[in-house]
Amino acid sequence: MSQDLLKVYDELLVSVDIVDVISRYINVTKAGQNFKALCPFHDDRNPSLMISPSKKIFKCFVCNTGGNAISFVQLIEKTNYHTAAKKVAGYVNFRHPVFEAPAGTAKVDTNEPLFKAASDLALFYEASLKQAHARDARAYLNKRAISDELIKKYKIGYAPLNGEETISFLRKHGHSLKALDDLGIVAGDVDRSFDKNKGRIIFPLTNKDGKIVAFSAREFLGDDGPKYINSPESPIFIKGETLYNYDYVMTTQHAVKHVYLVEGFVDVIALNRAGILSSVALMGTAFSREHVNMLRKLNKEIRLFLDSDAAGQLATLGIMKLLDELDISYRLVRQSTAGDDPDDIITNHGIAALQKQSEDLIDKTEYLFNYYEKNVDLTTLAGRRKFADEMTSAIVTLKSRLEVDDYINKLSEKTNFSSTILLEMYQKKRQEQQTKRKVNETIAQKLPIRKQVDRLLLAERVVVLQMLNFPEAVTFFNEHVKVFSDEVYRYIANYLNEYEALESDVKFANLLSHINTSFSDETKKAQFSEEVLDLIEEETTEVFREDILFDALKQINYERELRLLNLQETNELKAVELREEEIGPIKLKYLKLKRELQQKYRTKK
Repeated sequence: MSQDLLKVYDELLVSVDIVDVISRYINVTKAGQNFKALCPFHDDRNPSLMISPSKKIFKCFVCNTGGNAISFVQLIEKTNYHTAAKKVAGYVNFRHPVFEAPAGTAKVDTNEPLFKAASDLALFYEASLKQAHARDARAYLNKRAISDELIKKYKIGYAPLNGEETISFLRKHGHSLKALDDLGIVAGDVDRSFDKNKGRIIFPLTNKDGKIVAFSAREFLGDDGPKYINSPESPIFIKGETLYNYDYVMTTQHAVKHVYLVEGFVDVIALNRAGILSSVALMGTAFSREHVNMLRKLNKEIRLFLDSDAAGQLATLGIMKLLDELDISYRLVRQSTAGDDPDDIITNHGIAALQKQSEDLIDKTEYLFNYYEKNVDLTTLAGRRKFADEMTSAIVTLKSRLEVDDYINKLSEKTNFSSTILLEMYQKKRQEQQTKRKVNETIAQKLPIRKQVDRLLLAERVVVLQMLNFPEAVTFFNEHVKVFSDEVYRYIANYLNEYEALESDVKFANLLSHINTSFSDETKKAQFSEEVLDLIEEETTEVFREDILFDALKQINYERELRLLNLQETNELKAVELREEEIGPIKLKYLKLKRELQQKYRTKK
């Protein structure tokens, strides 16, 4: 890592507000002079991530993860340090040539042929929709009120009925049959290959970076066969990491307060027609933890607007569970009596109806109450017991005692269990939750367990703490201490000597940046970072204290001389081997020397 590049990272961190960067990914709240949040790097239920805007660092007191703004993005985006720095630079409009890849230096992406083939295929489909042979497809889209503007925005296309035409076009443009097969569009055999999407309207799917990675092909003429043919997974298309329209929402997230999660791309387009641009779709795939992480990065309230059929309701329950586990704020669109999804609503009832429905929101507890009321058999004891058990678990999460009382009474009315019994169930579950929270808080207080250090390291630690806060302590170190025995402290001392002119408010973030870029060994990098974060958060004096440093220096010198005596004693004892008559005198000699050393430093000012 060149010194020039390290300097660029240093300059970048000067420009960064770490709270602003982290709040782009997770919700943060003020906590005195600092901020706190649920840690995204472990299953956190109580805020254990602390963010210091003055020191420009973050640290989780449970899992020990910490660093600066760049390393936060590196960890949450699962990328390398330079790519994360480039992303942070974009957030603060920090421009530098090192973040602009020079021609010919970009790393070769082995998936680039697939991305290029997918892009060319999308362009081919778009152009095909404008041809005479796509007249029926255009008529269908017109009937569905999908305008030319929407067709252009979502890159909607058409696969010619002559499927060989598609393959021929792509082969002429240099794409191998293997690449097309990997994309999942090839049918037939080597001698006569054709596009399996032939005769269908095409909806391209993009990844979070906006690159086309797959396609969904819709049948529209009432022919036999599936309504949709979706691309299979490929090296560039992983269903559990793809949300339709996510790249658009990600780039416009600062202009919206909430994001709708729907089932399919036609629902996204329907909401767009109603003027609601901030929506993403699952594309019929199961909701994954990676989807949760993607939604977390939007840092907006999520509004669940899924189908209200049995499958849609079960999917909603699963999504709610994952969102609850990771404490992502969400509400749900109340299900219409007709059970329509956004596309059905706008088709059957118009734009105004969809706009009205999308704003009819309920919270999790009301949704669960409605769901279990409809889906359990309240004529049986087992059904009423299930209803009571599920709902008391949900009621525990409510913060308002008035809401608790209201739902307990509603639950009593529906189940015929007395409100007294239901209140006891609620209180028992609430007590269990509080006990669990106290246990977690106790663990958080005890972790990280500080390593036990000997007296020499404790004395060196005192000096390092002063050095991290006061330039005068760096001068004291150079004049009196000169070198540390601990390798982490040596690293910090070398860093502070080289970069002592740094502004104090970025010194800590930049020190962590240097550690992140100095070591290729991940274990050593983690060890150094953890120790530095441990030092940074430790209490220290607000003013420079030379007397503290001299006390520490006395302890350091004493421990060094004592270690030297111990080493000399060990060597002399080894030299005489097992000759008992010589062992005694040697031990007595060094006992006397150690007492003299102790007396020397006891009286030393």
